[in-house]
Amino acid sequence: MDAIKAINGLVDSWWKFFDYCFNYNPASLVCEPFWTKLIAGFILFGALCVLVGGWMYFSFRRKYAAALRAQVERERIDEEGIREAVWNGDKAYQAHLPDAEILSRIRASVEERKREAASPPPNG
Repeated sequence: MDAIKAINGLVDSWWKFFDYCFNYNPASLVCEPFWTKLIAGFILFGALCVLVGGWMYFSFRRKYAAALRAQVERERIDEEGIREAVWNGDKAYQAHLPDAEILSRIRASVEERKREAASPPPNG
């Protein structure tokens, strides 16, 4: 409870000083450091805002320029180079034969392999 009273007393004294310098006698010598610090604070805050705004502006400009360069790179796609680099291995298994013909060829091949496996190896 004592800490709250101490903080309340400190804030109350600051508020009285602010009220005196702002409302009653702003030109007094006691208030000169208050106004100096207040003006310096506003100047620093304004300078900080200008710096942050400038940094954001140049940051956005850099990102925009990078996006434009990326767009140019995307538009320079080499279609012929892409076609040459595409995997064509799966096309070997594609046939233009009807399903019945493919099925009959598979059955004939399986029967041929069974016959080869069943026949005795030639003695040399």
